[in-house]
Amino acid sequence: MSDFFKNVWTKRVISLLGIGYAAMVGWLAYMSIFYDLVVKEPTQLCVGISAVSVIALIVMLYTRKQLITKIVSIVLLPLLLLPLLMFFGEWGLLIPPLVVSLIIFFFSGLGETAKTVWGTVFLLLYLLGSLVYFLVTSLFAPSTVTTVVQEGVSPTGAYRYAVTETVDSSNGCTKVVVESSELDRDYSMVRFEVKGLSRNVKIERPLNKDVTIEWTIENRQDITAQILGISEDVEITLIDSQMDMLGKKAYRVTYSDGRSEELMQADYHAIVIPLTAEEKELLNTEKDEY
Repeated sequence: MSDFFKNVWTKRVISLLGIGYAAMVGWLAYMSIFYDLVVKEPTQLCVGISAVSVIALIVMLYTRKQLITKIVSIVLLPLLLLPLLMFFGEWGLLIPPLVVSLIIFFFSGLGETAKTVWGTVFLLLYLLGSLVYFLVTSLFAPSTVTTVVQEGVSPTGAYRYAVTETVDSSNGCTKVVVESSELDRDYSMVRFEVKGLSRNVKIERPLNKDVTIEWTIENRQDITAQILGISEDVEITLIDSQMDMLGKKAYRVTYSDGRSEELMQADYHAIVIPLTAEEKELLNTEKDEY
């Protein structure tokens, strides 16, 4: 049995498991870019991640002199930078892979010179990356204090909302923020909420303590009717390049005398058609021309 575990091909095959662990860390780095993390079961998550990390560490220490493990030992630390910055504070998720990455880097089969060079590179990467991240977040961080006073999801679960109160020098404001949850990743212990899809649907000044959230479903005709109720003159004007995108090079116009021609947008909208009394009644308008 000892000969089996000492066999170089056994170690090479088992070292492939290290790629799986590196892929898991890489997936976590990807998720940190596009999603916010919500931990639902902190204890269970920490135990699960720790168990997987211990197994991965044993495997990589056993195969530390194999090429694949050496490569994995170099890749893990850069991959962990983004999760450490984006999910800062979620130590139950971050500490186990960080410990594994540090141990396998120092105990891998890399030469001392290689470890010194790569260690210096990683140290600079972490220092500069952290500095840039905190400078950017501090630069764009609002100076006001915002508190979430109410949150929930729509009846269909397709959207979530939050009611926030912001205290500022103008007596503050109340916001209703809605964002899509259809792209979220929901697991038993964590939930990843997609970033960048939130919209402010209501802003009131000053603070409004009495906010009631209601969900309604409206079709396109109802929305159009509401828009027309605001103004009967709402229209969308497309430029020629937008017409090209729609595959429409020109407007075909047929006149009352029977002749027909194609006009570009500017010429088409310059046409003035006088309306008779019957036509005004048919179109339900008081305008004398169109």
